[in-house]
Amino acid sequence: MDPSPPPPRRALTPGALVARFRRAREGATVVEFAILAFPFLALITGIIDMSMLFWASQTLDDALADASRTIQTGQFQSVNSGVADPALVLENLRKQLCQVNGAERWTLFKCTEVKLDVRVFASMATGATASPIDPSTRDWSTGFGTNYANAQASTIVVIQAAVKYPSLTLMFPMTPAFGDGSRLLQSVQVFRTEPF
Repeated sequence: MDPSPPPPRRALTPGALVARFRRAREGATVVEFAILAFPFLALITGIIDMSMLFWASQTLDDALADASRTIQTGQFQSVNSGVADPALVLENLRKQLCQVNGAERWTLFKCTEVKLDVRVFASMATGATASPIDPSTRDWSTGFGTNYANAQASTIVVIQAAVKYPSLTLMFPMTPAFGDGSRLLQSVQVFRTEPF
């Protein structure tokens, strides 16, 4: 038995093609996923990036609190009493900041690139912090991270720590940004030294 040939196909008009597309349901799931995938993945990436940013910020806060405690008690000053170069003293403080119980502190940023600024003031009212970022160049402010004032007993000390943090996204305008897209992580400790 010889089957008869199929009838010839008619050319569809543009209106018929649109109607046929609206009735078709075979690829609806793929199309819906394609529409929702980008916003969903962007949201997940933002959540992960924000979580890592908070974790890195908390790590910097903890590290600075540990290091500044040695200045508050006078221990750091007595160990570095013979060092006159401020850059060397700041490097010794950075080493202390980057270690915990003699081991290297695990961070999400480069601990060796943390900039420290130590200032001494006569009273809490006169205490102030320096701006780490120069708004015109969107890079480090000139002189930030080079100041070290030796804290004596019962003086007000302001210690700033700042570091560049490479961010996965640019979704967080609340943290200042450098020209290269990295974010500023900073921590500040203000205290009166003990009468050591």
